[in-house]
Amino acid sequence: MQSAVCTELPVLERRTALSKVSGTAISFENLDILVADRASGLKDSWKELERVASVSVYQTYNWVDTCLKTLESDDRHQTMIITGSRDGKAYFILPLVVEGDAIKHLRWVGGKHANLCMGLFHPELLKNSGPESFAALFERIGSMVPGIVFAKLCCQPLEWGGQKNPILQLPYQESLNSAYFIDLKDGFEAVLNSGNGKRKRKKFRSQVRAAEKEGGYRMVVPSTPGEALKLLDVFRAQKSHRFAQQGIQDVFASSCSRDFLSKLAAIPEDEQSSSLELFALEVGGEIRAVFGGGRFGTHLSGYFSSISDDDFSHTSPGEMLLYLMLEHCAENGYKSIDLGCGDERYKRSWCQEQIVLSDVLLPLSKRAIPLVFGYKLWCVAKRNIRSNAFLWNLVRKARAKKADFFRR
Repeated sequence: MQSAVCTELPVLERRTALSKVSGTAISFENLDILVADRASGLKDSWKELERVASVSVYQTYNWVDTCLKTLESDDRHQTMIITGSRDGKAYFILPLVVEGDAIKHLRWVGGKHANLCMGLFHPELLKNSGPESFAALFERIGSMVPGIVFAKLCCQPLEWGGQKNPILQLPYQESLNSAYFIDLKDGFEAVLNSGNGKRKRKKFRSQVRAAEKEGGYRMVVPSTPGEALKLLDVFRAQKSHRFAQQGIQDVFASSCSRDFLSKLAAIPEDEQSSSLELFALEVGGEIRAVFGGGRFGTHLSGYFSSISDDDFSHTSPGEMLLYLMLEHCAENGYKSIDLGCGDERYKRSWCQEQIVLSDVLLPLSKRAIPLVFGYKLWCVAKRNIRSNAFLWNLVRKARAKKADFFRR
């Protein structure tokens, strides 16, 4: 294979296809592989692939490009957008970054801010791919950009949009967390009746009475970027306070994170996607809960949520907002929602299905084999602690006590 310089795209490396015969079926072996250091030069191809691939909002051009210009813009990260194309048409895109100093590894763009991670694949390509295709692909990637020790491709669903995740033809293990899914196709009443409907209605009536004593309530859905930015400020304040109480690092506090969410809020919504949608519960003129997510097609993916710490907190304002939001979404054409990763009581109560997520940890050199093996064992240990209610409760109490000690 030969490398060539491409002037119209910001290209790090290009490799021509291993074999390419006009009229043959599309496969990984007869695609040209391009490694680019930004998404902007791929916008048209990316958006065309979005229309036919099974993706979530986290794989859209707008989300990835914004993330690369904010969260991933420092010197610690090197962008690697890997594209497979033929005759100028993209058949797959892998939005990746290289992370690490002494030990460099590949991961998905977005890191902890992306709950559902995968590549974009044209259905025609997937007809002719198998496990050996992906193993060979990552071997090619490793040879194109020397120094990468392993690939750490976490939080991948087994299937999405009715299509199996092709990367999980490689060896994988279960992720630390699952995501939680709500089906809205049959309407809000069906969601209520799918589990503890009577209790949920009774609790909501009680919340409404409590809210009316405070001066009434309403669900707020911002209609302008300015309104969205004000809600983001409320969210950050609520979340920062909650993280401090729990002794957890605030991933939303950095200037890069603030810039990321602000820029998502400024992207115009279109028929296909909305990069940031916000919902808030206002009670007595005060914002008591905030939920943020992004839409692709008719599916809304939850990014974050927060609640106030005040006299109304005992009524579970976050769950009251969820009730109103699900009712609103069902009435406005949404077909499904995921509430993101992490096990919470309210998620188990409302969600009919858990989305099992998986990690691919793939060594790209011989020296990576023991590193990957050790990391796999570490992930299994963490997952076992999380799944054990007693041990996980001890961890959470220890974090809270540590945070309380340092606040004194």
